[in-house]
Amino acid sequence: MFFKLPVATGDVLEISAVGFKSQSVKVTGLSDISVLMEESATELNEVVVTGNRGTPRVKTEKSGTR
Repeated sequence: MFFKLPVATGDVLEISAVGFKSQSVKVTGLSDISVLMEESATELNEVVVTGNRGTPRVKTEKSGTR
């Protein structure tokens, strides 16, 4: 994956993704920064699923027999 971000020298990028170890990378003035994400199966225990109950539920399956 490639990203373009407007950053300044001295800024710190916090990089995280589900299933990978989080990293902090300090911007040193280089125009390109490469980050190799290290897998972490234990990080999957920290997944949080959220939902919104603001809209009414919609019934998508028929129940019972015909």
